[in-house]
Amino acid sequence: MANSNLNITVEQIHGGTPVTVFHLEGKLDPNTTAALEQAAQEALEQGTRCLLLDFKGITLVTSAGLSAVLKLYKMLTPKDTTAAMMKPPPDEPYKSPYFKLANMAPNIYYVFNISGFASHLAIYPDLESALKSFG
Repeated sequence: MANSNLNITVEQIHGGTPVTVFHLEGKLDPNTTAALEQAAQEALEQGTRCLLLDFKGITLVTSAGLSAVLKLYKMLTPKDTTAAMMKPPPDEPYKSPYFKLANMAPNIYYVFNISGFASHLAIYPDLESALKSFG
């Protein structure tokens, strides 16, 4: 799935827990967020329950991009799991077990950190550790 400024390559990982990985390349800005949200909606309709966003190819995240990530978080975190999130793994308190991010460049991580998103989203340095965290 491609947009003029964002390319989304979808990969299915069939491990202990099936995970859909969106490999992102380009920018997450007002011109591209609708494509990301649509791809996530389509994945949910096809049965996705766990989503990992691979930010390796992302060069820019604006406030619109942060908003899109928040929408995906809400889409992937069922309301009935709130109680389960109250008993989180010790290394990821209050973070969704269904939605995770990986491979952020330092400048992209900075945007998530300064905005407060890093304290509420599970962010991993690489795909391998992120995939292992799903179980």
